[in-house]
Amino acid sequence: MIRSKSLGPTVTYGDLTDCFPFDDAIYQFTATGAQLRKMMLYFLRDEQWVEHCEFYQVSKGVEIEYIKSEKRLTKFNFMGNPITDDQIITVGMEQYHFINLEDFTSVSIEEIEKNGKARIISTSGNQIYEEYLSEHQLLDSDVEGRIKVL
Repeated sequence: MIRSKSLGPTVTYGDLTDCFPFDDAIYQFTATGAQLRKMMLYFLRDEQWVEHCEFYQVSKGVEIEYIKSEKRLTKFNFMGNPITDDQIITVGMEQYHFINLEDFTSVSIEEIEKNGKARIISTSGNQIYEEYLSEHQLLDSDVEGRIKVL
């Protein structure tokens, strides 16, 4: 879970732990395009905008456009191509969100695992972040996808 709006220009270990205060396992699972669309519509539901608004980061290349008044996605693309209902997409998620998947996404673990068993790909997300930042210097912030709400 990212807790900082930005990092840098120099990132200390303290900055990293402030930004990622919970060291959690990372899960990998696959979802169909239809399941992912259902998740996105759940993230963008009206209740999200009332008091506390929380969103998942989407990968670079993901473009989502949502018309709030119509409660529908008008764009749901990856790398410029529409995501189809039967397309299989690999998703990475921290353990806390994964074990509470249905509460956070309206899609159950059982439904997701019809596509294949989820697996832990790291027991420490913080080690991944630390290693990545140690090996990649002078990064810019253009690493995320785009969600546009109209």
